[in-house]
Amino acid sequence: MSPEIFKIGSIIFYNGQLINAATTQLASYSLSLKMKNFMKEAYQVENLVLMIDVKDTTEQIGNLQCNLVNATVCMNMVETLLKTFDSKHLAIISPYRAQQEVYHCALYQLQFKLKKKDLRAIQNKTIDSFQENEANIIILNLVVTKKLDFMQEMNQLNVALTQS
Repeated sequence: MSPEIFKIGSIIFYNGQLINAATTQLASYSLSLKMKNFMKEAYQVENLVLMIDVKDTTEQIGNLQCNLVNATVCMNMVETLLKTFDSKHLAIISPYRAQQEVYHCALYQLQFKLKKKDLRAIQNKTIDSFQENEANIIILNLVVTKKLDFMQEMNQLNVALTQS
């Protein structure tokens, strides 16, 4: 995990006391440099954390709620990332199963659009199911539905920020 991202979870949940292993930092150093350059070019930001506020456009699909606009923004990011990075480096994680299903369909459509790219290596999981997995580039989608139950669960947010 990059030091910039690690620091967020350490400060929020552990008063800055959580320590990142030096070997982890060294192993991801070259990819972090490549990602920093990418973020600077694609999004004009100087660090590895990009937060995008997508206005509430929650939709009801059956008895589930999801955010299709949020998914569109996420897929645009994935498409941009795939111009520089291999799909095996990417993961999309979200607190809700319904949003994960939206991403599953959106990834299928993106696969069709890009034709030559194999997107099956992109991990698309809920925060809970992503535990003990890893990816170099993670899109953490904290999509909000009308119920704010996930965001009120600080321990799940802790998992999303420190174990992803």
